[in-house]
Amino acid sequence: MFQDLRFGFRMLRRSPGFSLLAILCLTLGIGANAAVFSWIEGILLRPFPLVADQDRLFAVGGTNRGTSGSDDVSWPDFLDFQRSCTLADAFIAEKITGTTLSIGDRAERVPGSMVSANYFDAIGVHAMLGRGFEPGEDAGRNAHPVVVISYQMWQNRFRGDPAIVGKTQPLNGLPFTIIGVMPEGFYGTFVGYAFQFWVPASMQPQFDAGVYKLEDRGQGWIEGFVRPKRGVTIEQAQAEMSSVMARFENDFPETNRGRGVRLFPLWQTPFNNAGALLRRSASRLSWSSRCCSSRALMSATSCL
Repeated sequence: MFQDLRFGFRMLRRSPGFSLLAILCLTLGIGANAAVFSWIEGILLRPFPLVADQDRLFAVGGTNRGTSGSDDVSWPDFLDFQRSCTLADAFIAEKITGTTLSIGDRAERVPGSMVSANYFDAIGVHAMLGRGFEPGEDAGRNAHPVVVISYQMWQNRFRGDPAIVGKTQPLNGLPFTIIGVMPEGFYGTFVGYAFQFWVPASMQPQFDAGVYKLEDRGQGWIEGFVRPKRGVTIEQAQAEMSSVMARFENDFPETNRGRGVRLFPLWQTPFNNAGALLRRSASRLSWSSRCCSSRALMSATSCL
């Protein structure tokens, strides 16, 4: 080994210009590929900062017999999945929403999310001030006007007020009590959006033009996730949920005939931008690998 190293250094000293060029090209090639792989890891495989155990988190999409693609799940179906599926640690419901806020002398539209009460506990993200939602706060009709806000909203709108918990913030014309502030760097669980607030699912009519969907099995609006128990594969979780959905089809034929369910890894999540990002990242990785590797190979070959 030492003989090979001495020989290598002697060869490098003979042509220092070519040697430096080869090293530079190899460094750029390796660095570019590492950057692309890091981008894929951060955006697609583990796209949600601060969320725990993302490798065990799968998106839940509804299906319809005879059609392609997927759609949303109803709130009653979601609750029955929670009660009936023994292979899951948690089912997590959410639905993207938004509201208009007056910030200083301007008004702007800010994105938010309606979620199940277990949302923050299930994803392992806890409030830096105050608390998340408690069990039962996602039940009832407009029953719990409470809101958890993002670190960004806390800083921009409330100037980091340490006494923010307990104050109110109007959302869609109704005053909501602020019960918690999320930690810096947490943006929710929807690729392409940085959520500014979270409200419990019980407030769904307030953000959906007054249409009450919490008891309607025929209204799909939940874009959620399941976290199977440790050691349970996506195929096993899929089989159990499909069996439960088949029972729904028997018990509720008016709303569930032809309905199914499908689980997706995060990089294939149907209800956000993960699919589009996957195609872009694959194309970028392929181009980067071909381009950088060929340049480095040509330069190294010229040195030799």
